[in-house]
Order: sequence, then structure tokens, then C-alpha cells
Amino acid sequence: MLPVILDYAFNARNGFQYIVAIEVYETENSPMFPDGVSGTFRLFKIKETGEKVLVYLIDNHAPYGFHEHDKLPANHDSRKEIHVKGWKDAWDKFQVKCRELTE
Repeated sequence: MLPVILDYAFNARNGFQYIVAIEVYETENSPMFPDGVSGTFRLFKIKETGEKVLVYLIDNHAPYGFHEHDKLPANHDSRKEIHVKGWKDAWDKFQVKCRELTE
């Protein structure tokens, strides 16, 4: 099932264009990825100038596990833990949040 690499663009109900970029792959069991999986789920908003702006991100790495960057784009360093059992649950949470952000 892994790796999962997915990129797609869509026009949202709110009138803006977005890009979703997903990367999930197995890694060596390392201090950075103790469960052996790296997952990154990104939502970019496309500005009228064509610039991509990261507006939502879920990723996992030590010492946080899966977490969301909850104050994008202003503050990339702000993180909020999410309680998921693995990358599939993180993907589900990402999809729900994307729907909220793009309506």
C-alpha cells in the first residue's frame, strides 16, 4: 500500500484554487520516525498572483508524532497534537479539515 504520493488541484466552493500534496512512505525505524512511517499532508491556496501559500499541514516526526500546524500561513512553528492511530486516520482528519477550509 505504501508509498502514497498524490498531488492534485481543485477549484473550491469559496472561489479559490487549491493544491493538495500528500506523501506517505515507509522509513527506516529511526529516532525521527519511530513508527517507521513518514506522512505529510499539505493544502496550498493559490493566490491571484499564482503564488502557492501553505494553509494547512499535518505531518509526523519526533518528538511530536502526528500533529497539525494550526496557525498557517502566519506561524509555521505552531503545532497542535492530533490524536490518530496512524497515517490513515491522519489522512481522514486532513480531508475533513480541507473541506472546512475550502467551503
